[in-house]
Amino acid sequence: MTAKLEDAEVISTIDIEISKILDQSHKPHYEAFKAHKLWQMGRKRDTADLLEQCAQEHPDLEKLSYHAGEYFIELGEFARARECLTLCINTAESSEHHWYLSAAYLLRAYCAAKLGDDGLAREDLSKVDDVEPLGWIRVEPIISKPSIQAMITN
Repeated sequence: MTAKLEDAEVISTIDIEISKILDQSHKPHYEAFKAHKLWQMGRKRDTADLLEQCAQEHPDLEKLSYHAGEYFIELGEFARARECLTLCINTAESSEHHWYLSAAYLLRAYCAAKLGDDGLAREDLSKVDDVEPLGWIRVEPIISKPSIQAMITN
């Protein structure tokens, strides 16, 4: 029978593996894995902070800034989320990688609406494809194009 590692041991093991990485281009992927483990452990603040730091160190990897933005939204830190999502959008717009682009615009529109920046919210919504609601992000209302439109017209 295999013994289950305690949370601190899991993070310590990941940190050890990160310190052994020879090809530093792999480091942000390990850091992202660590961040998701922290989230699973309930350490939401640590998760968002780590991904934000990694995104600043590796701005070419838009997935880091995208996920940091998602987590900051769940924490109710809309200004920090908006900054991360802006980095994601700028990175995606200047590359061929548009995987996160539409969702990033939708999330940034949500943050803008929450922060009272209806102009940015409208501008971002105009760039959003018809995407499904982002129901995995635990906020009210569920993030969708119609819910954001309702927020900025009220």
